[in-house]
Amino acid sequence: MTFRVHEITKVTILSLLPLLAIVAFFVLGETSIRIYYFTVEGVSVAQWHRFLVGHFGNSTLDENLGWKATEGYHVVRMEKTSQGVPYTLDLTQDEKGFRMYGRPTSSKTKVFVVGDSFTHAREVSDRKTYYALVAKNLDIEMFAYGVENFGTLQEYMVFDRFVDEIKPDLVIWQYCFNDFVNNDPALEGRTRLHTDFRQRPYWVDGKIVHAMPGSAWGAVRKLAYRYSRFVVFLLSRIDRLYGKYFLDSVESEIEQQADQHPGFKRAASTTSEIMGRVRARAGARPIVAFTCKAVEPYNTALKEISHEHGILFVEEVALAVDEAARRGEDVFHADGAHWSETGHRVAGEVLARHLRSLLARDQRMNRVPGSFWDNSPEERRVALYD
Repeated sequence: MTFRVHEITKVTILSLLPLLAIVAFFVLGETSIRIYYFTVEGVSVAQWHRFLVGHFGNSTLDENLGWKATEGYHVVRMEKTSQGVPYTLDLTQDEKGFRMYGRPTSSKTKVFVVGDSFTHAREVSDRKTYYALVAKNLDIEMFAYGVENFGTLQEYMVFDRFVDEIKPDLVIWQYCFNDFVNNDPALEGRTRLHTDFRQRPYWVDGKIVHAMPGSAWGAVRKLAYRYSRFVVFLLSRIDRLYGKYFLDSVESEIEQQADQHPGFKRAASTTSEIMGRVRARAGARPIVAFTCKAVEPYNTALKEISHEHGILFVEEVALAVDEAARRGEDVFHADGAHWSETGHRVAGEVLARHLRSLLARDQRMNRVPGSFWDNSPEERRVALYD
């Protein structure tokens, strides 16, 4: 009897060994990857407990937005430019997730900036962002909210939430060429360049629909983004390998077919609808927009969308950063895509110059009856573009 019990125990243990090995692998992987990211992101040990569920450093899962800027977040860490120059990053996100939140009761001109990762600006310190430099240059009250990988609908939802609280005199809208793919679930399911596999809201047939962007293992991904950075890490590596060897990313099709690409035409129409809602929500307030990089056919589409809705599109921002890069200036972060401190300075200088011209036109903005910004959208289009 004793021998039989011993044999059963031995068989049971041997049967469980593979399962125990898998569990140990994931526990070790999860512990290691979290320690690694906490260290790289500059999160102090005392703050680790805040980021155990649904947090990815400076972004946090959100049922409505998909994800949002982590509230009450501050890190200090070392970063490098694309040319390998090290610098200290001191990044703050306030209790609302804003990188910069002025005084809503201020008598100064108030400017509300909305954008994606270029406005989130995880690569530069608080005082080195393009909007902080604009605020200092023009002595205005600045409010800035941006989040990595945000699409235009998510940006609109943030704008809609805070515009009545801030009551801005002017709005700055930061576009990026990946907005079109991020705004269309079908396109986003076919890209491996500009996607975020977290569930996000999309504007579909005139209403908001929350969905995963056409990815495999959707339920697994949704759980992983909430509970396991290690599984997210593994899935992201699988995505990269799949995209590299088995998938032609949809961007190559769009750049070849331009506005004849049916998916791009659909995404451009969706983006225009959302920007129409932005214009309606902003009312008579001026909206100034620019893009992170002047890439076709996206750049032309953004110009046309802006023109359609009475939005001043400042193309020179992206062109100035690209020109500085051609001159050999160190305008990019080590990731090769986002702006370094120098890139933000260049963008901020161009933007400040255009805003100064607008403010000089009407120093009190739309508070004076008959001012430039009290005109109809069509009158503004004529004044701005013709």
